[in-house]
Amino acid sequence: MKYFTKEWHGGGWNGYQLEQTRDAYFRRLEAIKLTFPQDVSRLATEVDLQSGLIRKVRYRNHRPWSLQILLRCGGVFQGYQDLDLEYNNVIVSEEDLVSLEMLADIDRVEMLVDEVDFGPPGKYVHRILFSDYDDIEIGFGSVSIKKSRSSRRSFEKDPVPFAIVPAFTS
Repeated sequence: MKYFTKEWHGGGWNGYQLEQTRDAYFRRLEAIKLTFPQDVSRLATEVDLQSGLIRKVRYRNHRPWSLQILLRCGGVFQGYQDLDLEYNNVIVSEEDLVSLEMLADIDRVEMLVDEVDFGPPGKYVHRILFSDYDDIEIGFGSVSIKKSRSSRRSFEKDPVPFAIVPAFTS
């Protein structure tokens, strides 16, 4: 994480430091979001991952490398939704894949906050901080976002919540 680190979230900073960091990220986002393609801009400005629980993760480890993260997001007041993110032409470290595998297997680790920014040339980056203070970084060329309403927070856990697959299957 570049802005919203575990130190930022964990309570060790004063209100001024928290506000300065938050404002710095949103100033950065405001300055660059118009240069993003529509899908990346939508991820940065319209998708709320807070309280997101991982339903399933699928990683395709050959061309065109892809990462699919299926989530249950929302809360009592705003309602619940299933959010399916598919990152294409993805770059993700072995360490972050191991983290995703572990996070997909745990029932109650939530997404806390995320950042979207420019990544390596021709790529964008999505950074996500989880409630266990693990964080991941996903480099990608494009992202597909699908949302659908859900009536509740709970869901039946997939028997294989994380998999490396030759092609995505439902």
